[in-house]
Amino acid sequence: MLRSADKEDAMCYERDYKIFEDQKKAEDTRVVQERRAGLIDRLLNDANKHGEKTKAEETPVKEAAPAK
Repeated sequence: MLRSADKEDAMCYERDYKIFEDQKKAEDTRVVQERRAGLIDRLLNDANKHGEKTKAEETPVKEAAPAK
């Protein structure tokens, strides 16, 4: 038979485990979101760098085209 104190302890432990589980899930979610954000930033930076190079390469061609 469970005493009421044992039952309360079991309920407290269950609550503690639930809180710990929720905190762990939140931390895991945050880590995944940070990784995604970092990946997106890196990809955007790379894309912007390639875009800048393309614009720089096109500029001399436009300047040379009007000469007749």
